Amino acid sequence: MTAYIVDVAREAGVSVATVSRVLANTDYPVKEETRQRVLAAAERLKYQPNRLGRSLRVGHSSAVGVCATTFNNPTWVATLEGIMLACRAVNRQVQTVTTFSDPAEEQIYMDLFLQERVAGVISYSAGAPLDAYEQIQRAGAPVVVVNRPVPGLRAPLIEHDFPGGFASALRYLADRGHRRIGAVLPYRSAYWGGHEANWNGAFERLGIEPMPHLVRHIDATLQTDVIHCVVSELLALPEPPTAIYTAGAMSTLVAMRLIQFADDAAVRDIELVGTGDRRWEFLYPPSLPFVCLDSYGLGTVAAGMLNDLIDGKGDMYQDSVTRVAVSFVDATSRAEALPSGRRGLPD
Repeated sequence: MTAYIVDVAREAGVSVATVSRVLANTDYPVKEETRQRVLAAAERLKYQPNRLGRSLRVGHSSAVGVCATTFNNPTWVATLEGIMLACRAVNRQVQTVTTFSDPAEEQIYMDLFLQERVAGVISYSAGAPLDAYEQIQRAGAPVVVVNRPVPGLRAPLIEHDFPGGFASALRYLADRGHRRIGAVLPYRSAYWGGHEANWNGAFERLGIEPMPHLVRHIDATLQTDVIHCVVSELLALPEPPTAIYTAGAMSTLVAMRLIQFADDAAVRDIELVGTGDRRWEFLYPPSLPFVCLDSYGLGTVAAGMLNDLIDGKGDMYQDSVTRVAVSFVDATSRAEALPSGRRGLPD
């Protein structure tokens, strides 16, 4: 198995920067004991330095670093496609890493991007410290964050219009007479806590009392077994909701199956409004009302912003927020939009 510089750093218990300095034999002061530990780790792992990366450190490379939390989410796959094609159009390569929602891993990769002198970074943050990003900015590389802001970081934020999606879903369900409306929302954090406030605010604007006890949160890993437990808990309440909004593609798929195959007739009658990506819409049953995210467009906008900043167009420290519009389609409009071969197919 190929070893990378981050593997050597973990094996030796040091930072990526320290490994880079030792292996490049720079004049930067490193304790002899640390140097020997790094060399021993590199030998054990049979690490071969990246010559291209090392040659690029004399200045910024043409590559863009992209940091994701997971690749098991179809919306992120579409986002990455948008980023890669937008960067390819201006002859920039993309280096993609995933943190599996681990802030420590994210910090390691930010350090790696710094050492590789990438031209810029797009990140879907898992919670790495502010300084990990500010070091990249101080080196002259702009940062664009996607959907999850890094507290204190002065950098552009590109995000889906989740508040608009919440409002559309609730309005649809309220118009159909529902008041006991539950939700499966992303995990609690400073950022997603703001989303929960938006969820409650949508209730208040419709004159409906929010029901926090009918809201559940999924963790950052998006593992289907975890989502299964969370949704099952909501459906098993003595008085379950009459309708549920799921704010992600994975939670929509899980909830759809649990409701469809429930033993309890009351659970099978629960109305579901899902969320997912525009590119995957036709994979869902035509009867499912849907909040459509344009994740490909999100990636395109993020990459366009970063490319402009790399080219000196705009302020890399701008504290701006750009929201990419979402759309809501009900069962009728979805059925009309389907290719003729899928109309009338059973759910």
